[in-house]
Amino acid sequence: MFMLLAGVLAVVPVEDAVPAESSGYGPDGYFSKLSDGARPVVDNETGTPNSPAANGDTNTRGIMFGETNASSTNDNRTLTGIYKTLAKGPVDTEVLSFQPATTGNWHKSSTTTVLEGEALLWADEVVTKNFDYSSRNTFDFSASSKSTIATKSSDVGKNNYSSFEKQQLRNDPVEGVCTVSSCRSGSESNSPANSKGSYLVFPLSSGDMNKYLNHTANHDSGDANLKCRGSLGTTCGPSESGPSLVGYWLRSPNWNNEEQVIAVGNSKVGAMTVTSSDGYGLRPALRLRLDNLLLSGNKGNQGQSVSGDLRLTFVDTAANVVLSKTPRLEKNGANWELTDVDGTVNGFTKTGFGWKLIDPEDDSGEVVASGRTNKDAATNTDGNMVVPCASLMPGKDYTLSVWGQRDGSATAGWSNRATVPVSGMVVRADGSGGCAQVRTPPSYGIEVTGTTSGMLRAYKIGGYDDVVFGRTGALKSVKLNTPDAVKAAVLAA
Repeated sequence: MFMLLAGVLAVVPVEDAVPAESSGYGPDGYFSKLSDGARPVVDNETGTPNSPAANGDTNTRGIMFGETNASSTNDNRTLTGIYKTLAKGPVDTEVLSFQPATTGNWHKSSTTTVLEGEALLWADEVVTKNFDYSSRNTFDFSASSKSTIATKSSDVGKNNYSSFEKQQLRNDPVEGVCTVSSCRSGSESNSPANSKGSYLVFPLSSGDMNKYLNHTANHDSGDANLKCRGSLGTTCGPSESGPSLVGYWLRSPNWNNEEQVIAVGNSKVGAMTVTSSDGYGLRPALRLRLDNLLLSGNKGNQGQSVSGDLRLTFVDTAANVVLSKTPRLEKNGANWELTDVDGTVNGFTKTGFGWKLIDPEDDSGEVVASGRTNKDAATNTDGNMVVPCASLMPGKDYTLSVWGQRDGSATAGWSNRATVPVSGMVVRADGSGGCAQVRTPPSYGIEVTGTTSGMLRAYKIGGYDDVVFGRTGALKSVKLNTPDAVKAAVLAA
C-alpha cells in the first residue's frame, strides 16, 4: 500500500473532502440557487424597461447585513441594514454608459468586477449624512490624498460592520475612477483606472447603473430601480439635523469641470455641482465572499421562506461543536421536529444551534429545510425545528448538518456566526408522511480512538479516473490519481 501511494502521488493541490458546492459547506439556499453571472435586479425586471414602472429591485430578495444601531454605525445613524444582490460572479468589468444617446464621455465608466465565488450587494439606503463629494479633482491620488467620498467609503467600511462580517468582504481597489491629479474632461474609454487604495465598501459607478440596474435611458427620466428604500420611504435614509438626504454619489473617472461629478437624486442620474448643501451621501456597495457561507435563512426563524428578507450564517473556521447527543425526530402534533440538538461549542459563546437539510443529489442549490433551536432576541422570533417529512421523497437519504451558532443583531452585525458544521447525518422519509430517525453513516470499519477533544477533518488524497466497466457492468479497471502537492507532506508524515 505504501509503495502504491508513493508511486501515484501526482496531480492536484490538497483540498478538504467536502460536497461539490463551491463554498464547501453545501448549498446555502439563496446564493447557491443563482446561476454564475446572474444579475438579480435585471433578471427580476417585470416592468417596462427604463421606466418608473421598472421593479426588478422590488422583486429581489433583501439581505440583512452590517451593524444598524446608531451607537455603532458611521455618523450615528439607525439603518435598515437591507442590501439587494446585484450580481453573482464571475462578472467581468466593461466600460458602459447610463445615457448611450449622448456622445460625451462624462457618463461612462468601468463597471464593478464580481469574482467567482462572490456576490455584489448594494444597500437600500444612504448610510451617511450628506457631504461634499471632494475637495480634489480625483478619487484617490495616494493613500494620504483621497477625495471625501473615498474617505467616507473607508470610514463606513471600518465602522458599519462587525469584525466577523469584514472577514467575508473582499478588500480591493475599485474600477472606473480618477487617480491622477486632474481628470478634467478625461475619458475612461481611453485610459480606465482602478483606485489606488483598497475598499471594503464603495459607491457604485455610473456604468453600474446600466449593467446591474438596467438604467440605460436619458439621465433625467425616473427609474424605480434607483430609488432609495430607507426608513423614511421616499427619501434616502433616516432623518437628521441639517439638509435632508435626497440622493447618493456615484464614482466616476470624469468631471465636467473641477467641481462636477455624477450623482443620483430623486431617482434621477446626472451631473451634480459639488456643494455642502446638496444632500447627497454614500449608498454603499460591497463584494461579499461566499466561500464560508453556510446558510441563507429567513431573518426571524432561519427557515426557508419563499419571500421576505434573509440573514446569512457564515462559518468561523476556528470554531467547532461537539454534539452531546445524536439528534432525533419526534412527532409534535401534525409536525415532525428535530430534537436533542445539543453540545459544546468551542470558539465563541453560543446563543443556540442551527441546522439545515439538503438533498445531496439535487444540484439546484436548494435547502430543503433549515432553522435554529432558540428564540432570536434581535427579532423576537421563535426558532424553527420542523422537518417537512411529508414532502420528502420516500427512500431517499437527505443530509442533515448541525452547528453551534451565535446570532447576529443590530449592534453586533446581522450575520450569524457558526461553527464548522457536523454533517453526514441522514434523514429518510418513511412514505407515510413521517421520517425515520436520524442516522449516522456507517464507519466502514474505520475507527479513531484516544481522541477526547478537538476536531477531526478528512482530506482528499486521491481520486479515481479512467473508470472502465465490462460488458456485464462490473468494474474492470480504475486509475488512482493523488495530489502532487500532498506528496511531500504524506511522505514526511
